[in-house]
Parts: sequence; structure tokens; C-alpha cells
Amino acid sequence: MEKLTRLQKEILFGILLGDASLQWNENRTTCRLRYSQKNYAYIMHVYEIFKPFVKTPPSLCNKTEVWYFNTIQSPVFRFYRQQFYGKDEIKRIPRLIHRWLTPRTIAYWFMDDGSAKDRKTSSGVRFCTDCFTKDDVRLLAQKLSQVCNTQTSTYKQRDSLRIYVSGKKGNGKIFGEKLLPYIIPQMLYKVPPTWFN
Repeated sequence: MEKLTRLQKEILFGILLGDASLQWNENRTTCRLRYSQKNYAYIMHVYEIFKPFVKTPPSLCNKTEVWYFNTIQSPVFRFYRQQFYGKDEIKRIPRLIHRWLTPRTIAYWFMDDGSAKDRKTSSGVRFCTDCFTKDDVRLLAQKLSQVCNTQTSTYKQRDSLRIYVSGKKGNGKIFGEKLLPYIIPQMLYKVPPTWFN
């Protein structure tokens, strides 16, 4: 049985914070990763990383105009399924998420669900966290702040909470310097231009 590499593990945690999901088989012994994105270059990049576990390249869903791929069913994904999903099958933030928050993990999460606060003036960024409970978002913001030594806060967006990484006093730029080495060129449009100054 093939194991996940360190690179695959870091990226898996990042995309699970974002748009990826893990689905049990009928006997709950193996899982498959399902991943979808609108950006073709980005999904091809992630597909290449998980290619040893994928039989079919990304396909386009004509109804939603989103690219997606599924991995094979494999026990290597079971641990991650157990971390991110409760018995109620709802996606959650693992209590020990700080152990897995590396700059690469956060960069992939950003490419999935991040955006610049104000591309013209701010170096702050936001993370869309609508699929998580408010308590989970608060926990994730706290752990992100601790791991990256950065100033974070949460803000209300309709009925959900989202995470904001402040751009004040160089905070955003320092945060960006940690992520930039891992953001692929085709996703740099999400990055505040002030990260490069």
C-alpha cells in the first residue's frame, strides 16, 4: 500500500481546510479524496501531486463549470477523515490543527479559500470559512495566530464567521512572506500586491 508523502500530507491538510472532502466507502474502511476547483491550472497542479492515487484526470462538470477529480478508495486517507469529520458526517476543524499548520498547508488553504482584503491598499487577507461552525472558525483563527505569530480576527459574513489576517504594522506582509514560496504563479492574482513590496 502506497503511503502519503510529507508533501501530500501538508497539501491535504490545506485543501481540507478549503474545498476538498473525504468520502467513506460503504464499509467505512477506506476513503477517497474529492476535490473541485474553477481554476484549471490549479486543479491540474493538485492532481499532479495526488496522481499516484488518481485513475482519471480532472473532468469538467458542465453544469457548474468546475473541474474535479476523485482519488481511488484507500486506507491512507482514513486518519484525515477521522480528524475532519464527526459522527454526524459534518466537516469540522481538528482540535490539534496547530500540529499541521505549516506555511505550505496555509498557502494551499489560501489558494482554495483566501482573498486579499483590498488589493490596492491593504496587505491583509481573508479566509472564507463558511462551511465550519463559528466555534471551529474561532479555534482556527486562534491557532493560525499562534502558529504564524500573526494578528488574526474573525468577522461576521451573513450567518457565518470568516477569518481576517490583519495587514497593519507589517503583519500582512510578514504573513505573506511565509506563504509566497508555495503559491503557484496562476494563483498569484489572489495575493495582495503589497506582499511583493
